[in-house]
Amino acid sequence: MKEDYISYIRSKVGHGKIILNFAGGIMTDNQNRVLLQLRADKETWAREA
Repeated sequence: MKEDYISYIRSKVGHGKIILNFAGGIMTDNQNRVLLQLRADKETWAREA
């Protein structure tokens, strides 16, 4: 989620609670192996974005 979007919402509601909806998934192949990507910035493995 983009930081500027959160800043925009915060400018409208202040420090009150907000609800953010999102969805995610994990890709697997037919052998149930999980697809990962090597992050260049942290040199760690992570779920694909």
